[in-house]
Amino acid sequence: MEKSLLLLVVAAAVVLFGLGDALVPLLIATFMAYLLLPLVKKLESKGISKEAAVATALAAALVIGIGAITLLIPVLMADLKAFLQDLPRIAETAIQKAEDLATRFGWELPLGKEELTAQATAYFTEIPVGTLKSLGLLFGKAVTGAAGMLLSVLNFLLIPIFFFHLISYYERIVNEARALVPPRNRVWFDSFLSRSNQIVSAYFRGQLLVALLLGFLYGVGFSIAGLKFGFVIGLLTGLLNVIPYAGPLIGLGLASTVALANFEGIGSFLGVWAVFAVVQGLEGFVITPRIVGDRVGLNALETTIALIVGGNLGGFVGMLIAIPVAGIAKFILIESKARYLTSDLYAGTSGPRAG
Repeated sequence: MEKSLLLLVVAAAVVLFGLGDALVPLLIATFMAYLLLPLVKKLESKGISKEAAVATALAAALVIGIGAITLLIPVLMADLKAFLQDLPRIAETAIQKAEDLATRFGWELPLGKEELTAQATAYFTEIPVGTLKSLGLLFGKAVTGAAGMLLSVLNFLLIPIFFFHLISYYERIVNEARALVPPRNRVWFDSFLSRSNQIVSAYFRGQLLVALLLGFLYGVGFSIAGLKFGFVIGLLTGLLNVIPYAGPLIGLGLASTVALANFEGIGSFLGVWAVFAVVQGLEGFVITPRIVGDRVGLNALETTIALIVGGNLGGFVGMLIAIPVAGIAKFILIESKARYLTSDLYAGTSGPRAG
């Protein structure tokens, strides 16, 4: 059994390595398949064939995706580009306003204006560069020269192909995996699969919907409050909500910095903070409980520890996947503890008997 498992792992690693540039389309298709699986099942329950249900779900995803790319994203990207280019000026102006306020109230800033300005300018100037470098590492091979453009088109066309087959053979894949599990462990495997799906579904499907909804609410709220680049900052704040605790605070700090840079009285802050408080209240008491609930199974301390570990090990991506991984790990620990407490080893009857 151990040799078979080892061979399976090695074979999977070889296949993933051999996919090369096609690995990214496969991962995108896998994520899409996971998000759209409930829609496919719902369509099937209404008597639609699996092939038609998959085609309908894929068509809906493509229409929404192409619509976003052609209508919404260009506008947002233009605003985002202007925002990133203006960040150094915003930081410098905010520091000047902070120094003026500190002088008025007799406070003392921890660093001088020159030091704060230099650090903020250097940091904010590196943001677009770092973003472009990250995108270059991921997609650089696909955007250089005619061959690269052809490869990028082919990779894009692979997404619906991968999606169709993944979602069509989902149940067969699960059943094949279950068949590899020894019969005595299949009840546990079914429980593990169900709980893992519940955790991942609650986090990724739920958090994605929550983040988009919060981004819209923040964007509209900040715009009404008169915040410059309000909709872009609101959208970023909502998307950062996928990182519990830290994400919303980063968004609030960004919005407050822009409000300070364009300070026209205390109302500049009150409007931003009021929007943040209202949206956070809706998120905590209405939106997240209804969409996500408590299905991940982590308390505040466990969530914080998971985020720290995930961030240290995998950076931003590590923080994104830390919560579902920790939720699954907690389930395994709880199940292992329950099995141990009912085992002969715990009862002391598994060893050789005296006498």
